Amino acid sequence: GLSWRTVLAGKLAGVLAVVSTVALPGVIVACAWLSRTAGAGWTADTLARAILLGVAHAAFLALCAAAGVLVSARHRTSRGALTVVVSLWFVLWVVVPRLLPAIADAAYPIPARAAFDAEVEARVR
Repeated sequence: GLSWRTVLAGKLAGVLAVVSTVALPGVIVACAWLSRTAGAGWTADTLARAILLGVAHAAFLALCAAAGVLVSARHRTSRGALTVVVSLWFVLWVVVPRLLPAIADAAYPIPARAAFDAEVEARVR
């Protein structure tokens, strides 16, 4: 009798609860270690950066959890969902980081050192 949206929200909440349970002790230990080893201690700037980094990581983990729940909801078997999630991981974390620099180098090649020096000298004159 539940709507599809309610079921997905419940699954996402469950996955996020498990991820939080695993990640939170590591965050606490890292903060404690940093507070003991940092030379200057926690300043306002350091605290602001740590909070921003924590929020960014939490958003990333929530996005990954949401993607996993959505893929799981779209497939009838766990094998199909696992295949899609592993393929997505492989493409986004292995193929794309190796492919983008090659594309950028082909689109905007870096000049040779001698050509660069000659161009700088010509523009200076």
